[in-house]
Amino acid sequence: MATIRDVAVRAGVSTATVSRVINHSAYVEPETITRVEKAMRELGYRRNQTAHALARRSGKFLGLLTGNLADPFFARLARGVEETLHPIERMAREATSLAIRIFLQLDL
Repeated sequence: MATIRDVAVRAGVSTATVSRVINHSAYVEPETITRVEKAMRELGYRRNQTAHALARRSGKFLGLLTGNLADPFFARLARGVEETLHPIERMAREATSLAIRIFLQLDL
C-alpha cells in the first residue's frame, strides 16, 4: 500500500504538499496538483481512513469496554451492541447509495 511519502517522492514534492492537495487545505499550484494526483493514481494511493479519523478526532468507531468476554453477561452485551448497530450501519450505507443515484440521475 502506497504511503503519502511514496506519493511525495513520485511527484517530486514534500509530504506537506501532498497533504495540502488531499485535504484542499491551502493553495497549491495547479501544475503541482496535477503531478500529485497523477502520482496518487499511478501508485494506487488510498487515504488511511483510520488515521484520518484519528487526526480529525472523529470517526465511525465505537469502543466497548467490558469485563471478561468469557463471562456470559459481557458476551451477550457485546453481541447485543453489535446486532443493534449493524442495521443502522446498513441503513446509512443504503441512504448514501440512494442519494448518489439520485444525484447522478439529476445530472448535477
